[in-house]
Amino acid sequence: FYSYQLTLIIANQIAKAILGRGLMLATNAGLVRVASVLAGPVGWAISGIWAAIDIAGPAYKVTIPCVIHVAMLRKKLNSLCCNNCEA
Repeated sequence: FYSYQLTLIIANQIAKAILGRGLMLATNAGLVRVASVLAGPVGWAISGIWAAIDIAGPAYKVTIPCVIHVAMLRKKLNSLCCNNCEA
């Protein structure tokens, strides 16, 4: 129950900051209904699908720096092993 209260408090404060007034009672009721759906099995399914996509997808934050680092190490190894070659 506290999570619904916290959701309404945050939503009303954001609305008050943007619109200058809080949300109406019907809007609060709709917000609670949406939050309850997203906190239940529908939310679990969405979270599971999202996690599966993130796990299966490429991690560019790690992949690109790693590829650059490996290329630099190969270039350095070639220059050390092959003194008379132009590496």
